[in-house]
Amino acid sequence: MSSDTETKDCLHSQDESFTGIASTYEKYRASYPAAAAEKILEGFLPPVRVADIGCGTGIASRVLAEHGAQVIGVEPNADMIAQAQNFATNSEAHLEFQIGSGEKTGLDDGSVEVVVCAQSYQWFRPEVALPELHRILRPGGRLVLMWNDKSDTDPFSVNFSRILKQAQAEAKRTGQWQKRNNSRDPSTSGLFDNVRKWSCPNPQPLDLEGVFGRARSASFFPTNEESRKPLEDQLRTLFDQHARDGQVVLHHDTELTIADRVG
Repeated sequence: MSSDTETKDCLHSQDESFTGIASTYEKYRASYPAAAAEKILEGFLPPVRVADIGCGTGIASRVLAEHGAQVIGVEPNADMIAQAQNFATNSEAHLEFQIGSGEKTGLDDGSVEVVVCAQSYQWFRPEVALPELHRILRPGGRLVLMWNDKSDTDPFSVNFSRILKQAQAEAKRTGQWQKRNNSRDPSTSGLFDNVRKWSCPNPQPLDLEGVFGRARSASFFPTNEESRKPLEDQLRTLFDQHARDGQVVLHHDTELTIADRVG
């Protein structure tokens, strides 16, 4: 970080921002394609031990477990991890979850082959988190930063993003949202190398309730009706313009940034 202000901004942490919206996040956030899970686990002999850091409600954890990984999810927000544990209790897959963060996972040295950060690396302080993620990886281990990036190739997705940016700008103006780490290059620490990218399409069909739910799952989207209604009126108009058979498609590209542990 180049200044104390930037460091403070990045401390606006995930453990505060998602309290009260965990069930909305779980229900309306896009999952991840099977091809992404296969790429993450590629080259490792099963069973692969994976740490999903900043796992939220366990969306990525479940996809990886369905592909045979032994997954431990680490998450600082109590509401989010409670949602994740509900699914783990009713699943035959190898899933477990515990409270922790990117900077302090609570996992043992060299305890996993793969670390995944799905939509979570932006919340971390890289100068603290990258040494921690390096520590818990075994030699020869892999770090994967995974994102569902909204596409800018179709009118609905472009305008959906535009409306959410309005909400984000207002949250920033009122101090309810702060700058986060936008880096996707873990090699800056010297602890990871051989950085490469991989991506694939990941469309998400949504009805009108789903459009509202997806918007409300963002940490910066207003929770009070007075502020939320004008944004949702725009979303309703956008839905009416683009819906076919009661649905629209929010287009994402699932992007992986893959790096190897040094040493």
